[in-house]
Amino acid sequence: MALFQGAIDILINMGFFNVILPFLLVYAIVYGILVRTKIFGPEQTSVNAIISFSFALFFIAAANVVEVIQGFLPWVGVVAIFIVGVMMLGVLIYGGEMESFSKHFKVPGILITVVALFYALFYAAGWWEGIVDIMEYIFTSKDILGVLLVLLIIVVVYFISKPPKKDEKK
Repeated sequence: MALFQGAIDILINMGFFNVILPFLLVYAIVYGILVRTKIFGPEQTSVNAIISFSFALFFIAAANVVEVIQGFLPWVGVVAIFIVGVMMLGVLIYGGEMESFSKHFKVPGILITVVALFYALFYAAGWWEGIVDIMEYIFTSKDILGVLLVLLIIVVVYFISKPPKKDEKK
């Protein structure tokens, strides 16, 4: 274990995680987007490469943005692991019928994932504490509980009053 920790320490001292890795990440993402969208034409790989290179250089020049990404990406990994776990649980519950699982949990799953990623971004950027402070200033705990109760009542009424589905062919 100490050998691997020493290797990581060497990479940290070289600036691998502060310069090289963020540069490669931004370059690859921007290049992939430019190639996929073909904004500058289908055969403009050199233009795409130059623009991607410029974006990546500007990105690593902004050290505070690199720090936000370094705090955000581990949370993206946590969300990805959570999604895989939920999918494994869905396979256990629904058997091999992933269509049924995805039909029931597609929209809620996307909403939960987007909320979790925004939370991770706000937390990594240090903005979450400011949002909490503003919310505590505007709303009391009774207000928040009242809103949650109203939302719960709306959801229950929706599920009780929605029309039944037509029978599907088996």
